[in-house]
Amino acid sequence: MTVPHDRTRTVFVSYAAQDAPTASWVMRRLKAGGYDAEADVVPLRPGRDFCSCLDLAQPRAETLIILVSKNLVNSWAFGRNDWIAGVVGRPERVIPVRLDDTDSLYHLGPYETIDFHELSEERRSQILLAAVSGKQAFGDRSSFVDLLAKRQRRHASPASLKPWNVPLGPKQFFTGRNDLLAALYREAAAGPTVLTHQLIGMGGVGKTRLAAEFAHRHRNDYDLVWWVRASAPSSMNEDLARLGKLLGAWTPADHWRDAGTKVREWLESSQQRFLLVFDDVADPSLVMSALPTRGTGHILITTRQSGKWPHGAREMPVDVLSMEAAVEFLLARTASNDVEAARRVATAVGRLALALEQAAAYVLASGTNFRDYSKFLSSRLRRNRWTREPNRLGEGRSRLLRKRSALDEAQLLLTAVCELSIDAVVESDPYSRELLDCLAFVDSTPLSLNLAEKLEPLLRFSKGSLRTLARYSLVEFSADESLVIHPLVQRVISERMNGERRSNVINHLLTWVSSQMPMNSESWEVREHCARLVPHALAVLDHVQDFGKPRLELATLFHRIGRYTYARGDTRSALGLLQRSVALRLQEEQAEAHGIPELLNDLSIVLADEGDLAQAVQLSAEIVQSRLGRGPGVELEADDIRLISNLATMLADSGRPTDADRIFNVLVDQLSDMRDVDWDSLASTLHNWATVAEELGRAEEAVATHRRVLEIRRRLGAGSDQNVVVSLLGLASALGGLGELDEAREFASQAFETAERVLGEYHACTLVALDLLSGIAFQGRSLTDAFMYGERAFARRRDVLGEENPATVDALHNLAIIAWQAKERRHAEAMVEQVIQAREKTLGPQHPKTIEAVRDLARVRGPASWLSELRRTHRILQDVTDAPEDEQSRLTRLRLFHEPTAVVE
Repeated sequence: MTVPHDRTRTVFVSYAAQDAPTASWVMRRLKAGGYDAEADVVPLRPGRDFCSCLDLAQPRAETLIILVSKNLVNSWAFGRNDWIAGVVGRPERVIPVRLDDTDSLYHLGPYETIDFHELSEERRSQILLAAVSGKQAFGDRSSFVDLLAKRQRRHASPASLKPWNVPLGPKQFFTGRNDLLAALYREAAAGPTVLTHQLIGMGGVGKTRLAAEFAHRHRNDYDLVWWVRASAPSSMNEDLARLGKLLGAWTPADHWRDAGTKVREWLESSQQRFLLVFDDVADPSLVMSALPTRGTGHILITTRQSGKWPHGAREMPVDVLSMEAAVEFLLARTASNDVEAARRVATAVGRLALALEQAAAYVLASGTNFRDYSKFLSSRLRRNRWTREPNRLGEGRSRLLRKRSALDEAQLLLTAVCELSIDAVVESDPYSRELLDCLAFVDSTPLSLNLAEKLEPLLRFSKGSLRTLARYSLVEFSADESLVIHPLVQRVISERMNGERRSNVINHLLTWVSSQMPMNSESWEVREHCARLVPHALAVLDHVQDFGKPRLELATLFHRIGRYTYARGDTRSALGLLQRSVALRLQEEQAEAHGIPELLNDLSIVLADEGDLAQAVQLSAEIVQSRLGRGPGVELEADDIRLISNLATMLADSGRPTDADRIFNVLVDQLSDMRDVDWDSLASTLHNWATVAEELGRAEEAVATHRRVLEIRRRLGAGSDQNVVVSLLGLASALGGLGELDEAREFASQAFETAERVLGEYHACTLVALDLLSGIAFQGRSLTDAFMYGERAFARRRDVLGEENPATVDALHNLAIIAWQAKERRHAEAMVEQVIQAREKTLGPQHPKTIEAVRDLARVRGPASWLSELRRTHRILQDVTDAPEDEQSRLTRLRLFHEPTAVVE
């Protein structure tokens, strides 16, 4: 009689051929423990993925043991993406057993392992049987934070753990870029300073993959390797904040937009050799403040277009692969030896890296060959060329004979290649279509597995669809099991949908985003969740049109994400989101009941931050008037105070200090008369009022008010925070206006010492303190001290912002004036000429600051040059008079001065 196979007592052991002795020992121990052990050498040859190896064990065993060693991970066909795709979501227990000092976290991702390295046989046996029996939880997925914490407990010093964040794994069949990789490293290693490389190329040529491969190959050459998603400020700030938190340079109490500056300062002052990758940069200005200019490191920037990059960035074009490299890749990836057929496929797909990867994956996953694939692709290309050129027959021979651009041809090829893979996936796994359609509209940055399960509930029960997509290279897995999909693949998927299907998918995604976006994102755990969600939420909202979703629900979602992105330093995205929220809410009949005042207040703050003070003032005034119009005798609430203070501050910033003074006067009286005084709000309001009083010439009143603010701040116990530094600076400035220079210098020195110690040497408050010390010394005719402080302020701004930044140029201008007063005419003349050149380049020759510098140059050169410089100034002024006025600036001035908003009494 045949005994039925007991799958629960069977253990399947896979190993590399070189590890056969250890595998035999493991099998003997398992059999001694009462288990049926089946062993199979992992046939990791080219053309056989790891998923297939694990599929062999699925019908026979409930527990899989994988012997992990350098023999396994260094084999030609093993890759982290294949490992994660093979083990994610499997019902079988997968137990990785580490045989040597292989970095399992790097090669396997977030999986805890059994560590046989440097253990006795008896201890190995105990751990092995405990893991197989389930008495100890080995082989479970963990977070990287948990695994790093465990490693830190094992190591004598946490310094032995290098900060590492590269979402894409190494590509086991990476070919054809050795020249670029060698050039990148050779140039980076040539000098001890920071070098920036700009990888430029059209979509699909492999820029991101090249940067990831460089990071993996040279990870041991750097003390720190960090990947930054740079397509939007919010995601960039999130990634830099994570690095800053790890380094101790940034804390959750700091502003998110300061994360890049703090990380940069830390790297510039550190001796560590770093590698930073800024991926998918669309706007160079977004990353400028985060690029180190000193220290020892290497920066890689991937982008599709050339831009104005500072600090001597070197461009490195990334083109399609050579024919030899393309053929080599196809043959190695599929274990084929049909060179001629591989050459035809390489030619057909234009030797684009993305298309080559998908073609090889299709051949491998479907079991076809290159010759058949060439036929399939040719047929699809002919069909696409016919169907995607409307009115082809009616446009004449010139239209038919017109040659496509290289970019158009590349997009056509990629579309055909992706469509073949998509059709094959949907045919083999119909459930994968829902997931694919949803992935078309999320961001191309990693989507966590947890969020993917919320997006497609079927993934909670089976990850088979993900494995199918990964086998066809439509998605891949990052180190933490997140999904990554290429933007060009997303475009192909979205273009295949009709309007109705697109509407249904977008509505489903909006429901998913609404359910996952928390109302409050203050706790660190919630921030981590939002950091993973918001890039995808923004991508979904970019596709939103009138798809029948309730306006109020959409408006609320736009508002919540707008507030989040603003808090993370992305004012541009926040402005667009809040404006769309306002437009949707105003279409509702009960807009007031649904929080329109709070929304408009948030919008006014963002507008002010973006420089549109006129519109910010108008919005803020309307909100305050509506809040105070609730009826006579209504006591001010905390929200009312915040709104009114914002309005007064915006009025002061927009050139209306008298109106601001009247509002501050009423507001301070209201705050002082409250039963439970909000001392923090009172201090902030008094500080702003003191600056307005100083601007209106009431210097003594400003000094007295600043003293009161400083007393309140110190009484609150915040003896060294940024608010105290700001209060010290305000008091010092007001005392300088009164001519009390000794006391002003004392408070300015306190502000500088505190700011430099607590906030950092490059913080804005530190630089303002240096400016103030220089000004006080200049006022007291101590020109040596004035020049010393001014030179330090200029040098720090130059290091942080670059030589052509307006703030740096202003600092140089101040320094030139000091040098002129000190009778250093030659130095002063050289500096003013440098100021003029920089301002003509950045601001234009007609800008008032440029004209001011020209006049100063005339004064520095003396009477002999007055006539020529005055003629130059006259010509510039004449150009300004004759030039057509910019419509936007004209409207802004009208709103500010000719159509003033009524001030609340």
